Amino acid sequence: MTWQEQLRQLDAAFAAGKVSADVYRRQRDDLLASAQSGQSATPQPQPPQQQTGPDSNPFPAPFKWSPQQPQPQQGSSSEPTQFIKPVGAPEEADRTQVVPNSGQPQSGDAGERTQVVSNADRTQVVRGQQQQGAPWQAQQGTPWGGGDQSAYSPPWAGGDPEQQQWSGFNTQGPEVFDERGGGKGKVFAIVGVVVLVLAIAAGVYFFVIKPGGGESVAANPSSSSAAAPTTTTKPKPKPFGTLFVPEGNSAGPKTYTAEELATAKPLPTPDLLVLKQVGVTEARSVIVVDNEITSSLWAFKSGDAAALLEAMDTDQKRFGFVEDPTAKQGAVVPSKSVQTSGEKSITVFRAHYVAGTEVIRTEVFAVDEASARKRFDEVFTEQLKHTAPTK
Repeated sequence: MTWQEQLRQLDAAFAAGKVSADVYRRQRDDLLASAQSGQSATPQPQPPQQQTGPDSNPFPAPFKWSPQQPQPQQGSSSEPTQFIKPVGAPEEADRTQVVPNSGQPQSGDAGERTQVVSNADRTQVVRGQQQQGAPWQAQQGTPWGGGDQSAYSPPWAGGDPEQQQWSGFNTQGPEVFDERGGGKGKVFAIVGVVVLVLAIAAGVYFFVIKPGGGESVAANPSSSSAAAPTTTTKPKPKPFGTLFVPEGNSAGPKTYTAEELATAKPLPTPDLLVLKQVGVTEARSVIVVDNEITSSLWAFKSGDAAALLEAMDTDQKRFGFVEDPTAKQGAVVPSKSVQTSGEKSITVFRAHYVAGTEVIRTEVFAVDEASARKRFDEVFTEQLKHTAPTK
């Protein structure tokens, strides 16, 4: 019997499952080794021999895996075997290839896959490998601003858009809503309900169930009605130096230096030019809005208050301010002007007078002339009471 026939019998026995893979490989290697040396003896199972050097192995080095497209998988058996007809010369050595499975994970296709070929055919052992899923990435997610007094500037404030706004602005900041987690809120709600139930139960016990409780209640039937209702009166705003502070919404009193007046520009540009020319060193302001009526009070400190008063009274005539004798209080004669802001007409009442080293301005403007006049009379009267004119 030739070594080819013995190899076919060995392949058939391995395909039938009569011999294990290790026995099959050892006997096949023995047959191929004997074929190379010219021997044709029948191989017997022998333990693997120790090789003494790199030249003692008659077969080429095993093929190393490199990244390639995964080979198609067939079936779901643990050790599928595929037979391929010889395609090379009988003298060519066999080749064993171990291919890690890098494709999609297959259910039920564990174990090894072996391809058995004769002569120059190759054997493949394919090991299953699970594909790891990509980790999930966490997805990831501003403060209220406050206004200033520039929002209350009169509509004739010049080209600055902020200075063209006039009245009706809400100086109170927007409400801040707390959007914290609802876990603690639920706990507090439950605790509150429990406390309420206990309080009701205690009241029922002391005033209904407990002996004498009903008598005590009947003895003082008018105890609850005897308490007089309490009313809280909102305190009036405190004056700001020489300025009276009206009631209403306010951004708060402000104090400006000469440099801050030029930077913040809280007044119309013509007023700022006059203040700079006369040499104003400090300015204090109180601006209040109430029912869409704006009250603006200013105190300008200067080395020559009389010159500043004359310059301001002269300059305001360019904007249509004329004296209104009907609004006169004492020696001070206020002025009146009608300004336009968009499609609205605004009536302005203004008065200037000297108090020491300062020039006091009292100004009220609104869309409705009657409302503006009434408010101006009230504010100007209180301002004269607080700081009387010296000239």
